Amino acid sequence: MFPLIYYKKINKTKMDDAIIDINTTNLICTLCFEEIMIDDYYNYDNSIYIHTCNCKPNFHFACFKQCMKNRPGCIICNARIFSKTEYFENCNDYILFMVKYLILLIFSICVIIILHESSIK
Repeated sequence: MFPLIYYKKINKTKMDDAIIDINTTNLICTLCFEEIMIDDYYNYDNSIYIHTCNCKPNFHFACFKQCMKNRPGCIICNARIFSKTEYFENCNDYILFMVKYLILLIFSICVIIILHESSIK
């Protein structure tokens, strides 16, 4: 018997009598070991998190969020994973820190120049 393949309107394929769901990614979640559907897949490119490593294990989005609540790091190499809001707040703090010391440095240079000019006269 030749296998017949036809498409239904409900996004499923029928191959003989076995029904195969075409919404699957054929990937297994690293945490729960269940199959990942297309809409449940954690997308590294469109994420609210900044990964500091190149490890990209397959996750359900819900499994990844649960993992981030327990431990905010990569499960493979333990590198830090920042939320974008946390990362940008840290960047803003660093910029303010640098601006504060830059202003102090400029003020110190101005004072030194003024003292040097007054000593010359």
